[in-house]
Amino acid sequence: MKEVQPDIITMENVPSLLTFNEKDVFGDFVHTLKEAKYNVSYHVVYCPDYGIPQTRKRLVLLASRLGPIDLIKETCTPDNYKTVRDTIGNLPPLKAGEASSTDSLHRCCFLSEKNLQRIKATPAGGSWKDWPSELVLECHKRKGGKSFGSVYGRMRWDKPSPTMTTQCTGLGNGRFGHPDQDRAISVREAALLQTFPRSYAFFDNEDSISIGVASRYIGNAVPPRLGEVIAEVLFNILEIRQMKDKNQTLKWRFDVSTFRLIGRELITDRVTALFELVKNCYDANACQVTVRFTNVGADKQNAVIEIIDDGCGMSFEDIRDKWMVIGTSSKRKNPYSPEPFHRRCVGEKGIGRFAVDKLGDKTRIITKTAGEKEWLNVVIDWSFYEHNDTNDILLFTDIENDYQYSPADKLSESGTKLVISAIREYWTKSEIEQLIRQISKIRSPFVNKNDEFQVRVVADEFGINQNAIHTIEETDIATASFTIDFNEKNNTQESIFF
Repeated sequence: MKEVQPDIITMENVPSLLTFNEKDVFGDFVHTLKEAKYNVSYHVVYCPDYGIPQTRKRLVLLASRLGPIDLIKETCTPDNYKTVRDTIGNLPPLKAGEASSTDSLHRCCFLSEKNLQRIKATPAGGSWKDWPSELVLECHKRKGGKSFGSVYGRMRWDKPSPTMTTQCTGLGNGRFGHPDQDRAISVREAALLQTFPRSYAFFDNEDSISIGVASRYIGNAVPPRLGEVIAEVLFNILEIRQMKDKNQTLKWRFDVSTFRLIGRELITDRVTALFELVKNCYDANACQVTVRFTNVGADKQNAVIEIIDDGCGMSFEDIRDKWMVIGTSSKRKNPYSPEPFHRRCVGEKGIGRFAVDKLGDKTRIITKTAGEKEWLNVVIDWSFYEHNDTNDILLFTDIENDYQYSPADKLSESGTKLVISAIREYWTKSEIEQLIRQISKIRSPFVNKNDEFQVRVVADEFGINQNAIHTIEETDIATASFTIDFNEKNNTQESIFF
């Protein structure tokens, strides 16, 4: 480290390194980093908090010479931890010693007759302590052996698995019994629980590799998902640094607590928040709008919501002086959009812009007005406004928001793209369908057909890809002919025919 002085350093190891009592190895390392002017943070990461389906704990250190650095917020809670069922529940069943004909790594260890009896006597979540005495090993009957309660255990379907070790495919080495099949987990199941992709190839010829060797590769690995979490931290800090090199920052002047009141508390729910953003697209004379949901389901990672329109876009001055400033809704002075559509504005309160904070922690605005040569790209990280250790009022002028420009292909093109990430809550299919119903009410189905406004909602994980706006076909309603049958005897109208 002293020789190469990298901009960023990351390390992961066992949590016991923090309490290693022979020598303060970790403490000395941290001290060395700080002396070299690194910003340092470290945490014991509980892997289920980041979508890893095993109860592994790892010490993760991050250090940066580019500015403050820290882990991203947890992406999961105990209510939506990824489970064994989520991860391996769809794999074909096996018997002990069997191998799949279609996946050379989906194979498991042979079990003796005695061990078959033992696994059959083990309930989900149980261990050798649940066996009848004739099945218990002599070493476990002795006082010292009774403390090894986790060996010969079964996993639970609806919980994360135990930590994958180098011996994770052996029944007697931990809680590596399959939740309901009478065997230890297969090599492929261990790899999936370690978050390797299903298609990942560990060896050129996987048929020739023993289960023991493959297990060591998997058990010694850092879970790829944990690597993704660390990579996201590095990407974010490098992205911020790249923008800061241009010395371009943007500030807004108003109280953050007021922003929170409007964005998170007065906007009732996230469906309403997103609907407000779509209404802004309509008011901006957009013809085509795409609302795209990516990885927003409860078991997904790296969730993103995008709202893309081809409306009139925003200038730098619009962003600085209007978009994030309370009380600047121009719609109060002129309730109609510009020509050629001259639409009656539907976002009348001027607060739709505050909905982005309700939806996620990070927002990217990419926008351009017609005639401008470049697209404006602004990054807002709302988490920067969360921490205020004093009683002072935190103003948006206290935080610099980075921006940059990128060249445009055509002077005539315009529009806005909002990219909302680090979403605050997972979405369901029913909520997206509710949003579609809301959007369908933005404009009358009898509106002039020259005023095109289409909103496509895409959420591939829920099988949704449809237009939310439907226009009634041309019908001469004013002159439609009809007849009425009237029963004079009973003094009743019997039918209407169009």
